[in-house]
Amino acid sequence: MRSTLVRSLVVLAVMLASTGVASWLKPMHVVAKTSPTLKLEAIVPTVFADWTIDPDEFPIPLPPELQAVLDRTYDQILERTYVDAHGRRVMLSMDYTGHSEKGILSHRPEVCYPAQGFTVIQDSRPVLLQTPVGAIDATHLVARRGHRIEPITYWVIVEGEQTRFGAHMRWLQVRNGLAGVIPDGLLIRVSTIAPDPGAAFELQARFVSDLLANVAPVNRAHLIGSIPPAAVTSAVRSR
Repeated sequence: MRSTLVRSLVVLAVMLASTGVASWLKPMHVVAKTSPTLKLEAIVPTVFADWTIDPDEFPIPLPPELQAVLDRTYDQILERTYVDAHGRRVMLSMDYTGHSEKGILSHRPEVCYPAQGFTVIQDSRPVLLQTPVGAIDATHLVARRGHRIEPITYWVIVEGEQTRFGAHMRWLQVRNGLAGVIPDGLLIRVSTIAPDPGAAFELQARFVSDLLANVAPVNRAHLIGSIPPAAVTSAVRSR
């Protein structure tokens, strides 16, 4: 009888402790509610350097299932195609979520491109983009669908810090959870349709540098964030 009572009390104590820990770990502070309001359409210029929006280009429609996932995940989606003075086109995509409980940054290019019928023909690799306003810990990969070859550069920002899909992003989520914070997140993707990935990545790097140099300084931090020190030594430099 006594041993049964002791076991019951131990089980009750564990349940109460678990409930208390769960409440303590539950994020309560939503960064997006206290930070300055982010309006992608407003802060990203339509004309900068020798880039203008291409009026004849339209994004490829996504499968309805994938579009539904994006609509549930992100609060803002910006899709534009820019063209320079030489007729070279660059596609820009920005996906922002202000609430991680919606499934922060689940739209990983290595996954979403195959979901649209692409095959990843060059695996992702880290690259350090050098821009006039700071370095970006970005990722390169190349996808293909039929005759369309699309080199892609992308980077991720969680609560103002550059990160990557994987261990570092999970650590940020745990760290924020322990601090009772629900972080916001931004996925920025730049791509071109080109058979030569090397030349495409050079064009994309120039586009990113031109873009960031022409975003108002007060808004620039939203798009570039801060770079973790470890990224400087782990990524391949690209100018």
